[in-house]
Amino acid sequence: SVQIITFKNFKAPLLSGPPTDTTIMASGDSCGAFVVLPRLVATDCSSGLVVTNDCTMTGDSIAMFFPLGSKTITFTAIDACGNVSTFQTTVNVIDNEGPVLVCPPDTVIGCGFPTDTSITGSPMVMDNCDTIIGMAVMFQDSVVDGSCPQEMTIFRIFTASDSSGNMATCVQMISV
Repeated sequence: SVQIITFKNFKAPLLSGPPTDTTIMASGDSCGAFVVLPRLVATDCSSGLVVTNDCTMTGDSIAMFFPLGSKTITFTAIDACGNVSTFQTTVNVIDNEGPVLVCPPDTVIGCGFPTDTSITGSPMVMDNCDTIIGMAVMFQDSVVDGSCPQEMTIFRIFTASDSSGNMATCVQMISV
């Protein structure tokens, strides 16, 4: 009589590697960052181990550009017996660079003239990630009375904020 013994591998591959979260600052005006994650380590007792990911599909490492925001990447390892393991890591690209805000020049206007920005000027604003339309620009006036009844100095404080909550301020002085 012949006895047949079959060994079957029911153990899924063991995965380790990139940290569970990677946070990186957006670079310059690209509004994203080139990220290189450490190689994922996959071990298994059988041969024919295949590792893929849902980001680049190239295997056990990632080196690519990520836009602003958060992206979760799932690595999957399958051994020759069909056992599957997954590993997730999240890449967070954040914008911590404030907008550039340039105030209009200080100005002098006559008594009784309007002091709105169409007369006194508006600031120029730029940002590494947002368009001008995507940013909020506001102002608040602080008025200091002068020595004569209609004389005053207005300190117009402009504030710009981008969609990531970064802010910049500048001050224009308007003498009346």
